[in-house]
Amino acid sequence: MRGLNSICRLVVGGFVLGGLLAAPTFAQTIVTAGDDAWRTGGDDGTGWSFGDPLSQFPLDPPPPIPADFFGPGSDPFEGTITLVGVPVCSEPAGALESTDTIVRRTTDSGDLDVGPQFVEIQVVALSLVSTGPITVTYNGGQDPELWDVEVRLSDTVPQPTGTMVITKTHEDGGLYESTFGIFPRFVFTRSSPPAVVQLDCGTNPGICQILEMGNPLGQPNSWVLIGGPGGIQRSDFEITEFGPGIGIDEDCDGYVPGVDPATIGESNFQGGLEAGGPFGRAGSAKCKPTVEAERSFAAQQGRGNHGPWISSNRDDYPAPAGDGIPDVCQSSCCDHATATCLGPMTEVACLALPAPAQPEWFKGKTCVDPDWPTLCWEHEGACCDHSTASCLGWMTESACMAMPPPIQPEFFKDKTCSDPDWPTLCWEHEGACCDHSTTSCLGWMTESECMAQPEPIQPEFFKDKTCSDPDWDTLCWEHEGACCDHSTATCLGWMTESACMAMPEPMQPEWFKDKTCSDPDWDTLCWEHEGACCDHTTATCLGWMTESACMSMPPPIQPEFFKGITCADPGFNCWEHEGACCDHATGNCLGWMTESACMSMPPPIKPEFFKDTTCAHPDWETLCAVQQDGIPAVSEWGLIVMTLLLLTAGTVVLGRRRPAAA
Repeated sequence: MRGLNSICRLVVGGFVLGGLLAAPTFAQTIVTAGDDAWRTGGDDGTGWSFGDPLSQFPLDPPPPIPADFFGPGSDPFEGTITLVGVPVCSEPAGALESTDTIVRRTTDSGDLDVGPQFVEIQVVALSLVSTGPITVTYNGGQDPELWDVEVRLSDTVPQPTGTMVITKTHEDGGLYESTFGIFPRFVFTRSSPPAVVQLDCGTNPGICQILEMGNPLGQPNSWVLIGGPGGIQRSDFEITEFGPGIGIDEDCDGYVPGVDPATIGESNFQGGLEAGGPFGRAGSAKCKPTVEAERSFAAQQGRGNHGPWISSNRDDYPAPAGDGIPDVCQSSCCDHATATCLGPMTEVACLALPAPAQPEWFKGKTCVDPDWPTLCWEHEGACCDHSTASCLGWMTESACMAMPPPIQPEFFKDKTCSDPDWPTLCWEHEGACCDHSTTSCLGWMTESECMAQPEPIQPEFFKDKTCSDPDWDTLCWEHEGACCDHSTATCLGWMTESACMAMPEPMQPEWFKDKTCSDPDWDTLCWEHEGACCDHTTATCLGWMTESACMSMPPPIQPEFFKGITCADPGFNCWEHEGACCDHATGNCLGWMTESACMSMPPPIKPEFFKDTTCAHPDWETLCAVQQDGIPAVSEWGLIVMTLLLLTAGTVVLGRRRPAAA
């Protein structure tokens, strides 16, 4: 593999840990255990070779990734993968800022006043990505595919330990050299069709080996003593500090305590700064130019190379003025998108800033130079509203992108509304329109067309999505909420509107979108329906009440509930039940009438009312039989039968009282 000259940034910090950072006594200078956080730049110097004939191993070339590794028929892969650092995921999120590599000093040093001291070190976090995808072919160079590459630490074998030799050459610091190894793990990802394969160097020594790292040519790096005799503090350089207990989640799949590591915090050791300052004064420090100060942690053996590391504030995107990085080391970066100075940084770091930044680098300039405003101005152009496909005029990007909803702004740098290609640039966004009431796709259309769909459609617009996208079902779902049964004022649970409104009678369902049964206002939403209560035995209205109250009226009341109706409504019809009226004196049917009319028939009529029965009933002659005096009526036979049943269960003595003896 060729020697590559990348720049990595040392990420520094840590909470002040009481006695750990207190000034040591005159008799001893001890560097305590802690984590050193670093940031890897993209200056074409960090990488890994697989079977590359131009690598730095001409006498022992590295093997390629074997055939069929990426899938059946994949060709062996040969080439050098150039890498750059990306922030390690942490818990809490962002606590490690732009850190991509953490080297842990696992032991305290001995007394540095006696002489150089050895401490044990180990890499506990590594987060690198390829600067671009690699090309994998199949079946002898056919069907090329693009795969992105991530580099993490092996999760199958422990990382080897190394050594750091720390030498005190100044009362506030000195020099250090380190040698250590890494078992990397390569994660290859294909976006279409999706696929992920991994190569763990800890378990595949035939393909990749341990990466031995260290200071080449015996050139040491510089360090300063935090809280030493000169009182140097990280705050003097506006360097962010981090402490113990921050979760390290290399795979960004959720931090698991006890499984994923956590930081132990920084200590009184700060690499990358030189004690003594520009004039050798005690109590001061400075950074050193990249090549002179840090050289590189470059490959000593193995197949990879980790390029130079230099000192920098972890929050250098953006970095505040006076962040402890002298202008001799870095120049200033302008973001023309906002006309702001992003602070001192290298040209590579400046120009690598992602969109929407529009960076420009100015060598040797600072953000407070008198001519800085004339150098760092905000770009202007035409502003398009994609919601209406109209031009909002010539303005800065910040003014354009600050347009409030429902405007959908897009800025076109240096364009005007009258440019010939403007109509092709400023169009109304289109996408798929979902109806959440039915979970159906209404088709490809503009957002204005989608959101104008009439009720009961519940539209939502998904820009640039189509109805056939794989994730459409997860986007276009039926709205859910709480379902109320107004007949009982009870909550039937959390469900879709269609499921709620399909509840069978006698339920009276109503659906409340996004509401839950435990919402504070649920009782005011889910009430029991009220109406007029009719007594059909007397054709009278019992008043305005709930259905449950109405239907619980005791006999002889014959209740019926009329939802939403009052006793005074013209349409209210509370009639008395009707049926056939029998005269048991003659066995004749007196006709269809109300019970009150039937039972008010005068003697010698012997009336009995049969609700909802007509004179043409097949059993009418049995029901309406002639009853002689002393012969029980049909309705009385039931009492007789009940009496006979009681006689079978016990003995009842019946008798006539005799006159008393004379």
